[in-house]
Amino acid sequence: NTVMSPYDSEATFTAYGATYGDRKGLLGSMPQHHKQFFSKLDWVVELQTPLGNIIAVHAGFEEKDVLSQIQKLKDKWVWSPWLEPLSGRQNVEQIPSFLREPILQRPGSQPAPQFLISGHHGFLRVNGRRIIVDSQYDDELVSVLINTQPPTTSSRKNENFRRYGPLHLEVITS
Repeated sequence: NTVMSPYDSEATFTAYGATYGDRKGLLGSMPQHHKQFFSKLDWVVELQTPLGNIIAVHAGFEEKDVLSQIQKLKDKWVWSPWLEPLSGRQNVEQIPSFLREPILQRPGSQPAPQFLISGHHGFLRVNGRRIIVDSQYDDELVSVLINTQPPTTSSRKNENFRRYGPLHLEVITS
């Protein structure tokens, strides 16, 4: 009945009024529509855009066997107490060499670059096609808008945003 985990989930238990580690209590206090929402969330998202393939994951990928890591996330593989794409730190900060190579999005197309986007690390970094955007940056809420077409002008009236890289990534702060 009591589940302890390497994942920092105490805030989640507290938010639902459950004792930390009491899985049954957490599930009992969680509204049904929240359970349905969480059960339908993808653990990894892959988008094919005109500018390239975008992969979004919580933390990142280790250098080795990226396709296997992606498949475990698609399968919502829970048979290990630790999945690097969800929990890793320094070992998943870089873009793996496999993702540095362009891919064919469909037969007969030109090779397209791959972008890896995550949060989890507690900082904002845009390094080529590896983008890390944590939910907190300089004590301000951060959101990301990925526009695959070059904007003619920004729709933002305030000055609290920055544009990065070939995806016209806008990082908007409060």
